[in-house]
Amino acid sequence: MKTETVARPGIVDALSTGLIRVWQRPWLMLIPVLVDLGIWLAPRLSIQPLVESFVQSWQGMLLQAAAPGQLPNMDQTVQLVRDAATQIGSQVNLMAVLGGSWLGAPSVVAMGQATRMTFITDLVLAPAGLSLNTPPMAAPVWQSATMQIRGVGSLLLVVLGLWLLGQITTALYLRWACAGWQDGSAWDGLAGFLRLVPRLALFSIIIMVVVFVLRLPLAIALTMLNFSNSSILAMLALMFAGVALWLTLWFLTATFFVNEAILLEGQPVGRSIARSATLVHQNFGRAIGLVAMINLLLEGFRVVWGYVGQTPLGAALAILGNAYLATSMLMATFAFYEGLRKATVPQRAKAAN
Repeated sequence: MKTETVARPGIVDALSTGLIRVWQRPWLMLIPVLVDLGIWLAPRLSIQPLVESFVQSWQGMLLQAAAPGQLPNMDQTVQLVRDAATQIGSQVNLMAVLGGSWLGAPSVVAMGQATRMTFITDLVLAPAGLSLNTPPMAAPVWQSATMQIRGVGSLLLVVLGLWLLGQITTALYLRWACAGWQDGSAWDGLAGFLRLVPRLALFSIIIMVVVFVLRLPLAIALTMLNFSNSSILAMLALMFAGVALWLTLWFLTATFFVNEAILLEGQPVGRSIARSATLVHQNFGRAIGLVAMINLLLEGFRVVWGYVGQTPLGAALAILGNAYLATSMLMATFAFYEGLRKATVPQRAKAAN
């Protein structure tokens, strides 16, 4: 039995398809625009009082545990910790959690965000000290007073609420984008959307847990480097760090197409992970090439948007441009995934014969 040979998808063709598709359907980038505008314009949710209270408690316990002769030597350490905590407290805005979904569009406003489209720079290169410094967006012309989070319970409730809202928003964005890709055929009503939300949220939780476990050897390695003068331990630490970063890169690349398996094929999370891992294993060079190209484009333009957004008008333009580029990369991933899926069908038929 003869089988047709289907050409494997090209990276440049997929990227071009994504850019053209969003240019023809600009409404597809509405949700990431609204999310970024919400983070940018809404009152800041600051944890500075909570951080200051934690530092004071830590300083009190440290002084009680220290011997009298050690107190003069601790002043510099305490001041460094206090300065670092003050800086963190002043920069953190909990509203960024709204745009912090793993599968969501990379935000140009949320600081410290890590998404599947930028994981190489955010989760592999950044721990090695190779990240780029991006200037923050300019403040909007109007914005309400900052809201202070003063209790741990309030902090947990706010973070959980924003995270859940972010998952729902991300699911809506992805379902809408999928419907735009398939000319409306993917939109299966409220019931389908309610099935989609927990699947995407579950996958995001799996990613967070696995990445946390993979980062533990890296944290141990960095601690060994900071507190040991032994060259042997330093070499072992570098080996641990290298293995941890490689495993992170491999795992996140292997699961890169889980989103597409869920959306385009309606697969449950477990089968979607297996489907993505199989396709990446069979096409690793092309898959890592697409991942790297998308990451390079988004990271490069993240710096561009940072400099463009130094004025309120520039920030609004940066939000719009980032939404266009991020949604285009999502469409490019759809195109690439469907190409991989079609290319594997003849291979399976050939193997069966």
